[in-house]
Amino acid sequence: MAGVTRAERRRARIEGLVLADPARSNRDIAREVRCSHHTVARVRAGLPGLVPAGACPAEVGSGQHPGSGNLIEPAGPGNGRAVTHGAYSEARRRPLEDEHREQLRRLHPDAPDDLLNLRARRLALIDLFAAHVSDAGPVRGKGDVVPAAAELRRLLDSEERAAISMHERERESRGAGLLAGIEAEYADSDESEVVE
Repeated sequence: MAGVTRAERRRARIEGLVLADPARSNRDIAREVRCSHHTVARVRAGLPGLVPAGACPAEVGSGQHPGSGNLIEPAGPGNGRAVTHGAYSEARRRPLEDEHREQLRRLHPDAPDDLLNLRARRLALIDLFAAHVSDAGPVRGKGDVVPAAAELRRLLDSEERAAISMHERERESRGAGLLAGIEAEYADSDESEVVE
């Protein structure tokens, strides 16, 4: 007669624990037997009368562990608990973005809309990340930089390059306009001399 395999002994032990206390969670039994909670769920599913019709075997016994009543429901979109810094929240970013867009339009009336929109979004993100870093601090633990601080640094560098580029573009356009005005004056003066 062949010996009982280790898997068969484990299965028998799991069956005994499940039958002794059907409300016990799969994970709790798995910790005791030192196996996967999926294994416990498969054994539980094979026992007649323990799994309600239509229920997932992995979920049977879940929610019975201590502390399950203390769990809070997951955060929905736009909820303050959904993100740690809130910078990517449309509800928080949109008003700041609109303010920055108006200021940039006053400063750069001839700039293209897509550049202004991009800079306004970046400036709004900078404001939100800076507020979070100001509240939480830029470093945690042993020199770990908070991801919000790293993102803030990246955004600041990007915004600096964009501002320099926009100013150079305006200077070039003003220079071209000034040069065109001088050329027009010179052309007018040449024509007037020829006519006289």
